[in-house]
Amino acid sequence: MDRKRSLRDIVDRETVILTGVTFVATFVITLLSAIIVTLLWSLLIDKTGANVDWKISFTLAIVLATVMAVIKNMDQ
Repeated sequence: MDRKRSLRDIVDRETVILTGVTFVATFVITLLSAIIVTLLWSLLIDKTGANVDWKISFTLAIVLATVMAVIKNMDQ
């Protein structure tokens, strides 16, 4: 009974959907938070005007969303 397992056997559809939803939700929340924090930092602390650090914001959002999706997937 040595048959190859298909991807459908390994990962069910609900897990994929929940992982995607977790990724998108975490990405959006983290991106908005990072944008607000870098904007306030540049306005209040650096006093350089309304500048958003897009590189840091997107990097942080991608990393945290990926990590949170993987952790949530491992818990199930």
